[in-house]
Amino acid sequence: MKTFSLALKNIKKSMKDYSVYFVTLVIAVAIFYIFNSLDGQTAMMTLSKSKQEMVTIVIKLMEYISVFVAIVLGFLVVYANNFIIKRRKKEIGIYLTLGMSKTRVSMIFVLETLIVGMTSLGIGLLAGVGLSQLVSIFTAKMFEANMSQFNFVFSLKALISTIKNFGLIYLVVMIFNVFTLQRCQLIDLLHAHLENEKVKIKNSWVNFIIFILSLVCIGYAYYLLYHGALIQFDSRMAKMLILGSVGTFFFFLSVAGFLLKIVQLNKKSYYKGLNIFVLKQVNNKINTHVVSMTVISLMLLLTIGILSASLSLVNAYNEMFDQNSPFDYSIAILDNNAREQQILNNKVYQKLVKEDTCYRHYTVPDFCYNQIITDKTNQYADFNYIKSQPVQIIKQSDYNQILKLQNLEKQQVHLNQQEYLLTANNPSAISTFNQFLKGNNEVSVQNLKLHSHTKKVKNISLETLGNGNTGTLIVNDEVINHLSQPAMMTIISGNLINQSEKTYDQFHQSIHEYIKNNGLEVSYLTRSTLKESSVEQSVLFTFIALYLGIIFAIASGTVLAIEQLSNATDNKHRYHILNQLGASSSMMNRSLFYQIGLSFMFPLVVAIIHSIVGLKEINKIIEEMVHINALDHIFITIIFIVIVYGGYFMMTYLASHRIINESQE
Repeated sequence: MKTFSLALKNIKKSMKDYSVYFVTLVIAVAIFYIFNSLDGQTAMMTLSKSKQEMVTIVIKLMEYISVFVAIVLGFLVVYANNFIIKRRKKEIGIYLTLGMSKTRVSMIFVLETLIVGMTSLGIGLLAGVGLSQLVSIFTAKMFEANMSQFNFVFSLKALISTIKNFGLIYLVVMIFNVFTLQRCQLIDLLHAHLENEKVKIKNSWVNFIIFILSLVCIGYAYYLLYHGALIQFDSRMAKMLILGSVGTFFFFLSVAGFLLKIVQLNKKSYYKGLNIFVLKQVNNKINTHVVSMTVISLMLLLTIGILSASLSLVNAYNEMFDQNSPFDYSIAILDNNAREQQILNNKVYQKLVKEDTCYRHYTVPDFCYNQIITDKTNQYADFNYIKSQPVQIIKQSDYNQILKLQNLEKQQVHLNQQEYLLTANNPSAISTFNQFLKGNNEVSVQNLKLHSHTKKVKNISLETLGNGNTGTLIVNDEVINHLSQPAMMTIISGNLINQSEKTYDQFHQSIHEYIKNNGLEVSYLTRSTLKESSVEQSVLFTFIALYLGIIFAIASGTVLAIEQLSNATDNKHRYHILNQLGASSSMMNRSLFYQIGLSFMFPLVVAIIHSIVGLKEINKIIEEMVHINALDHIFITIIFIVIVYGGYFMMTYLASHRIINESQE
């Protein structure tokens, strides 16, 4: 029989058993194409210049991430291929026994890899091109682009990149196969199916000590996490990551044996049905595959963490936009020469603006935030940086005018000369200031003793300048008149005649030119600029989360699936013996289901526990910006994981069921 025909026959024979491997290759190719085809998707959209620049940034970032993804997929394919070689060792031994040379056997496997690779690449690209038509609609929505009619989306650049990267992966697999086959010994190949896994730890006390050590390592990693290691790029972060990984490794090394000993204490459950067989098999497999179990758990942790945190950050940026843009624009004049009239009297400005207000910020050198942020009231270490900064103060009349422009006339205040109102819209600032206001809330402003008008901070944004309101004091106008300090900044805020892109562009151009021509020390920001920034961040986080999340999820599912299929092959003769001993088909099917289920469950449960702990800390960081709970999205992420991971579990069970049943035919 010709080499090519034999390779083709082998593929047809093995395709049912290793459909998981083929499906993964197809999905990986499709995903890789989709996330590299943004240039084709956005080419059909009507985008502003700023959004076109945003698209360029996203495309460039996807290219860099794709390099990392290609490396991950390369390791995945090589790893999965190694198990396929193991599954077929006896077959290879028979070829060699019949007189076939190792070179010809290697050529058969090279052709098999080439055929499977080309087929999966072709089907994956077709699926990728098809799915990218749907993804382009999602992309258009993300970029808030105009797509008045459907256009076929195709990216030649993504096609070439996908072929190049997966071609390289398949080439590496071919070289790996040839190298592996050349090193094989005939006796090992023929008896490979009879080899038993070697349990690394047999002593129960050693197992218990390693289990306790794993909990200590993981516990200390959690301790470092809750003491700022996540945001400190120093030795603490390195220690946290190393201890967390080592602790997870030790956990998988010991947990199966530890749980086995606990179950053995309940003799009734232990000897019920095929439980003793299932538990022994799970113990052996987890112990044997401890490295892959650790890697799978960490990949699932990354999947849950990346998806949950990214979705939370997307919501955070959207909420920050809503919080920090009460007006269509805000202009900050940084000198104190009262030159705001130059802008207010500008003809282009008057033409574009529907309504506006102008007010001044005052500061007093000896009145700093340290009067209202103390060690007792400050819950956020990162909020300490403003303690030495002077508190910004504005007049009551100006504040009421701001409220009127925001259609909040009912919230206007009337303060006497001994009162103040503290405002903020930063969550960490509000929490800190509220603690101060509940106690002795007296402050001293140039020897004037003032008390708070309320016991709570007023949550409000005063201008559209992007940085939010981290604490502004509202006082009676007479208090301002007694200050010896001039205004440190003048703010002009208002709304335009409409929110069209053309109006915003005209406003940007007129203000920019006026500032340049008149030498004013001015900064300004519009709602459209903030919105574009929010969209850019949302798109970046969404695409990165989906891209890496899907890749890590399918990588985790594939590695476990291939391992379990290999285990099913090894267990064929064991199930045959069980059948001869009188075990029914339903008992063996249930045993197989539990065995595979436990193997899939262990790394997922560990990953979920790690991610909940990590996301709680991430949540604290996000809450300093906005009131968003990162844990709200963990359930969405877990549903996604269950669908992808559960899909691999079912495919693995069905394929393993078919392999095991071969032993009874």
